[in-house]
Amino acid sequence: MRPVYFLSDRVICNYLEDPNSYSFMDFNVIRDKTSKLVNFCLKGKYVHSNYLYWIAKNQNLEVQLTTETASLPKNSVVIFHYDHKDLIKIRKDIVYVQVLADRPIHPIADYVLTSSKIFLNKGLIKNILYLPEPLPVKNILPLNKNHKNTPTIFRFLGLIESFPKFLFNEDLNEKLKKDNIIIKKEFNKNFIEVEDDVFFFMRKPEQFIKHSNRIDLSYHTKIPYIGNLNDDEQNEAINDTVINVEPIEEAYIEAFYSIKKEDNYSRIVNNLKQINYKNQADIYLKELISFFQKL
Repeated sequence: MRPVYFLSDRVICNYLEDPNSYSFMDFNVIRDKTSKLVNFCLKGKYVHSNYLYWIAKNQNLEVQLTTETASLPKNSVVIFHYDHKDLIKIRKDIVYVQVLADRPIHPIADYVLTSSKIFLNKGLIKNILYLPEPLPVKNILPLNKNHKNTPTIFRFLGLIESFPKFLFNEDLNEKLKKDNIIIKKEFNKNFIEVEDDVFFFMRKPEQFIKHSNRIDLSYHTKIPYIGNLNDDEQNEAINDTVINVEPIEEAYIEAFYSIKKEDNYSRIVNNLKQINYKNQADIYLKELISFFQKL
């Protein structure tokens, strides 16, 4: 049986022991034109190395974490993110598996893991396999939320560069606030909190091949999601559980007011509660580890 390693440039503790260690670690720093600090975000290279490693380890799978490849035993399998490519010493006796994310495919990759079924179904790459994007660390456990009759807190879940520009308009925000629609825009958070009633996102055209992680998050947390869905999300979305809108101001504002209606909100929440969601990343990762061990 081949030994399986996840490659990373650091060792991080088990998320079940300390979820906070995954929240804003090793920041991408984003600044505006005045050099004012405006955003931190968790680097994907740790989501697709350390986090996946612990997801596997917590299922009692035989995997290990490594910070280099030179000393690994022959016939090892190394699962890596593109941003850790400099840690790789090219060896012909190792099988290299790249978690694709939003980076180019490295020429050393023998296999590629993608969370986009759109990309998977194009059939352009040999040895490409499906691995769903894992849920945010802080949303692994259910929220056990007591839903209100009508929503008040609308969280934007994404980076500042994806935030709809029209919602920077203070006059619009004041109008929404008067109508009891409070927009939360904490760009350094990638998870849902128990006080959130709805969350939303607006994809840019170049993001349409991205994964459907937000649908999974909605099904897991039972918090309604508003967004301009890509093909992956539209295929996954169960009828009347997600609000799909055009990426324009009028459509989002209309959706905010529409879900404010008690009947609409309670109906969608009840539909979400009927979904018995199981973390897809856990299931697929277990199958993939078994596949690579038997190569």
